Amino acid sequence: MKNIRFILFTLMMAAFAFECKKDSGPSDTGGGALTEQEKQAIIQTYGTIASTANSLLKSDDPIAGFQTMVASYRSHASVENAWVTDDALYVKFKKSATVSWYVGPGVTIPPYGRGFTLPSKGLPPVMKPSASAANIVCLINQLSKDESRSVYQDYLSSLKLKLEGSGFIVAIANGNFADVRFFKEDLKNFGAIFFVGHGDYQTNLGVTWLNTGQEVPGNNDEERMGWLQRTFQNESIAHQVTIGTVKETRGGIEREVTYYKVSDRFIESSYASGDFPGSVIYLATCQGMKDPNRAMAQTFVRKGAGAVIGWDEKHGIGPHTGRLLFEFLLCGKKLFGAIQALPREAKTDRSIGVRADLIYYPPAAGDFRLVANERRATLEMMRPKKDSIYTTRNLQLEGRLLSGDSISLGTVELNAVAVPLALLSDRKSFSQSIVIKSGTNTNHITGIVSQRDGTCACVDTAYTFRGNFDPLELWTELRWNTDNSDVDFHLLPPGASFPASFWTTTDCYYGNRTTSWGGFLDVDDVNGRGPEHITIPTVTSQGVYRLFVHYYSAHGAGATSAYVSVSVRNGPNEEFGPLSLSRSASRGGDVWEVCTITYPAGTVTRVMRKTTLPGLDGGTSLVRSAKK
Repeated sequence: MKNIRFILFTLMMAAFAFECKKDSGPSDTGGGALTEQEKQAIIQTYGTIASTANSLLKSDDPIAGFQTMVASYRSHASVENAWVTDDALYVKFKKSATVSWYVGPGVTIPPYGRGFTLPSKGLPPVMKPSASAANIVCLINQLSKDESRSVYQDYLSSLKLKLEGSGFIVAIANGNFADVRFFKEDLKNFGAIFFVGHGDYQTNLGVTWLNTGQEVPGNNDEERMGWLQRTFQNESIAHQVTIGTVKETRGGIEREVTYYKVSDRFIESSYASGDFPGSVIYLATCQGMKDPNRAMAQTFVRKGAGAVIGWDEKHGIGPHTGRLLFEFLLCGKKLFGAIQALPREAKTDRSIGVRADLIYYPPAAGDFRLVANERRATLEMMRPKKDSIYTTRNLQLEGRLLSGDSISLGTVELNAVAVPLALLSDRKSFSQSIVIKSGTNTNHITGIVSQRDGTCACVDTAYTFRGNFDPLELWTELRWNTDNSDVDFHLLPPGASFPASFWTTTDCYYGNRTTSWGGFLDVDDVNGRGPEHITIPTVTSQGVYRLFVHYYSAHGAGATSAYVSVSVRNGPNEEFGPLSLSRSASRGGDVWEVCTITYPAGTVTRVMRKTTLPGLDGGTSLVRSAKK
C-alpha cells in the first residue's frame, strides 16, 4: 500500500511539474532527436505561419498584427510556444529552434553629425602587439543590401580610410561574406571588430542573437526551414543557430529577408580561450548588451577580448555613434574618455521611443586604447567664459584653436543638446548664436584637430557659467540633420488656429520674430542643422500654445529629420523627434505640430501630428524661395 501511495505521489508531482513548465515559457532543452515526421510537421507549420507573418512584417503596425495572430500560431501541434515582444514575433517549435520576425529600428542620423575627416597619418596602433592579428580590423555590414540603410556603408567606408591612415589593415565583410562559417572560424583573425547588423535578446532563454549576413536559401519558406533542419539541426536545438526574418528595401521595394542568426552560445562553442587576445569588439546591434549578465560580452572576454562595447536596447544611432567613438579612439583617447567625449545623445538614444544606453564590458576596459599616446589640443573661449555671469539669454559663442593646424570635426553641447561647431573660414575659429537658460549652464566642446605633422589631437573641454535673469517661461530649440536646408519654428498663442494663423502677425516665426503677446524667435537658421530658438520670457496670455516645425526649403538637400527640445521654467528638457520632413515649400509642404504648452500650469502635451499643406507646387516638390 505504501508503494502504491508513493507511486501516486510521484505521478502527481510529475504532472504538477509539467504544468509549471508549460506556463513558464519555452524549455531550454531540445527534448531528444526529431523524428522525420516531426521535422516535416515543423517545416510545414513554419511555412503556414510565415505566409501571414511575412505580410504583417511589411504592414504599418507589425507588432499589432502579430498580437492578433499569436494565439493562432501557438495552436499548431508542432509549436511549443509563440509570443510577441515590443519589436518581434517569436515562435518556439517543439524539440527545435526558436525563429523570429523582427521589426528593426529606423536609421537615426543625428543633427550634430556633420561630416568627419581625419588626417591621412594617424597615431601608431597598440592593439595586441604580440599577435599576428594585432592591427587587422574587420568592418562587418550585415545590412549592406538594405537600401534603406545605405548610409551605414558610407560610415564604414569613411572609417576604413581613417583606420588605414593610422596604420591598420582593414578587412570588409559585407552581406553573405559574413556568413555562419565566418562567425564560427574567422572572427579570431582580427584585433578589432566593428559589427553593423540586426540583433536581439531572447529574454526567456537568456540568449543574445546576432544576425549573420548569410541569407537562408530556398524558393519558399518551407524550403528555408528545411535548410535549417538539415544544416544546423543540433545547433538550432542548442539555441546556437536559428533563422530570423526582417524587412529590407531592395530595388526600391520592401521585402522580407530571412537570415541565419548566431548566439553567444555559438561563439562560446566555436572559440577557445585566448582566441581574441586584447581585441576590441563594437556591436552596433540592438540589445547586444541587454542580458543582465552581458552574456555576449562575457563570452568574448572569456575568449580573451579586452573590450566589448554595445547597446542594452533597441536603437537607431549605433553605427553613427560607433564611427564617432572610433574617431576619438584613433586620436589616442582611452575608451572611458572617448565615451565621455561623445554627446549625451550619442550614448543614450531615445530616438525610437525606448532608452538605449551605450555600455562597455568589463569595467576595466575603460583603460583600453586603440592607439598610443593621446594628443590634446587646447581652445581659447572668448565667450561665454568659464564661471562668468550673463544677464541676457542671447549670446554669441566664440573661440579659437590655440594649438594644432585646424579643427576637422567639432561639436558644441550646451545643456546636453548638441549641434555642430560653426567653424569660420580659417577652421581655427568658431562663432555661433546660442540661447542660454537662467542659472547654471554647462558647455561641452569636443573636436578632432589636425596637427602640422599629419597626426590628430583631441579637443575636449567642459565648463559652466551662469545666466543671471528670471527663468524663462518657455525655452525651445529646433535642430535638423541636413546641411544647406531650411526648417522653421512656429509658435501660435492661445486662440490662434492652424493653418489660418500661420505666417501672420499672430504667429511667432521668421517674419514676426518679436510678437505682441511675448514670444520671440531668438535665432533663425537658413543654412542647415540649426539651431533655432523660440522663447517666452513672461507669459501674458493664459491658455494653450501650439509649437510647430515647418519644412521651408530643402535647397536640394532632400528629406531631413527634425529634433525639438522644450523646457518650461528652467525645468528639464523634453525631447521630440526625429520628425521626418520630405516636402518643402515656402507656404506649404510638411508641417509637424510637435506639442502644446498650457499655462498657467506650464504643462507640455505631446501631439506629434504631421500635415502636408498644399503650396505653390502642391507640396510635392522642393521649392526654394527667399525669405521676406
